[in-house]
Amino acid sequence: MNKYIVGLVFVVVFGITNALSSTSTIFEDHKLQTYSPIVAGAKDILFEIRVDGLIDNIKRTTAISNIEDLYFRFYWVYPGEYRIEVEGLPKGFAVLKSNLKNQVKPYVDMIFSEDFIRQFERTPFVQDPKEKNSFIKKEESASSVSKVRVKLNEKNLLSEIYSKSPYSTVLSKFEYKLRSWSNGKNVLTKITVEEKGSGIVNLKTIDVEREVFSGIGLPSEINVEEEVSRDGKSIAKTNLKLKFSNYNINTGKADRFIRDSK
Repeated sequence: MNKYIVGLVFVVVFGITNALSSTSTIFEDHKLQTYSPIVAGAKDILFEIRVDGLIDNIKRTTAISNIEDLYFRFYWVYPGEYRIEVEGLPKGFAVLKSNLKNQVKPYVDMIFSEDFIRQFERTPFVQDPKEKNSFIKKEESASSVSKVRVKLNEKNLLSEIYSKSPYSTVLSKFEYKLRSWSNGKNVLTKITVEEKGSGIVNLKTIDVEREVFSGIGLPSEINVEEEVSRDGKSIAKTNLKLKFSNYNINTGKADRFIRDSK
């Protein structure tokens, strides 16, 4: 469930800002008005992410006890190639390292990836006759059971994505703010995702804080809160806090590492 939610949100929110078949003008205002670190000049970035409580969790759930520092080192190169390295664990533990990478990868995709647009370039949207500034995916056949609707706010920024399938519905909402460093561009600060299916409600809230590094607005912290409910009663709550640091921007270090690792 969680993987599906994260994938849907990040694919759509960053894919939707680019051309979508013959309806590209629908999203042109959104693309022009929203902040992108790539448009701002980020081409080669090396940075680190630390997750609150991760060391204690590893010590509690594995046989590894001697950990002084544990973090992820990311090497990212435009237009979207990157490598993730887990630093601080002993040699081996390939499965554990892979699982840890998958835990943080969607949030890096959220900030940097533009490759997802290809999944939507062939997706035509048409005006929803029932609601202004709302557009629905054009049905490919009369028997289609999946529905997708996108909604723009009064500034023509993407505000909602609604997806319906035979087994679940997903409603994603997006909030933006102007920042002193964003040159009049709207910065995505919050994503709320609610998935309903089989009597279960999964509510995920993603808050993104950014700071300026070498003239580019990049994440300093991402906080993810998730709650699962059944029949109106909470059955599980989790929190994930990612802290970004040690940015090296456009130094060529990421490109060299990626080329050398091939």
